[in-house]
Amino acid sequence: MLYMKKADPKRLKEETFQVFLNEEQELRLWVTSISFTTIHGEGIFLLGVHKGQVKIAGHSTQWKDLFLEEKQLLLEMIGESVVDIQHAIKNISAKPIIDMLVGMKSLEDVDLFDRKRLAEEDIYRLKVVLDGKVVFAKFSDLKNLTKTHIIHVVEYKGDWWNQHLFSLDFSNENPDAVREYEALKIELAN
Repeated sequence: MLYMKKADPKRLKEETFQVFLNEEQELRLWVTSISFTTIHGEGIFLLGVHKGQVKIAGHSTQWKDLFLEEKQLLLEMIGESVVDIQHAIKNISAKPIIDMLVGMKSLEDVDLFDRKRLAEEDIYRLKVVLDGKVVFAKFSDLKNLTKTHIIHVVEYKGDWWNQHLFSLDFSNENPDAVREYEALKIELAN
């Protein structure tokens, strides 16, 4: 099991940390702007994908914890008009990006978001134009445009919301189809 001294995640990009494998062995981990590196009980994994990069990572049980942390942060920043926040968790390989769906009372409430506060957390609105959806991303590195989180803001119980929940229900009820989808994603990424 790996252990890491507690550190500010925003500073991980530029600092060196000591990771102890046991009391006798020591491994120095150099963390660069490649990706946001997270160290949990199950080991080290990289979260984030550079712009234009295709990357698939094995499922990590830590994705749920990272989602819950980000959900709490979003609720603190924009919680007044949020009805629900969902995460597309499946036990399959995926992009190492936390994908979030934020259901709002009204999509017009997006205009009330405190953009300055979001930017302090490295969260920015993307130029994606989709009817009924506003997309934000959290970045660990703005130079390489390394996204760690994608935040789809939609109207709660609207078309996007319902399609997302249908997809989750389908994947939970059809594990064989999910395995086929996983194999296809891995094949296309390679």
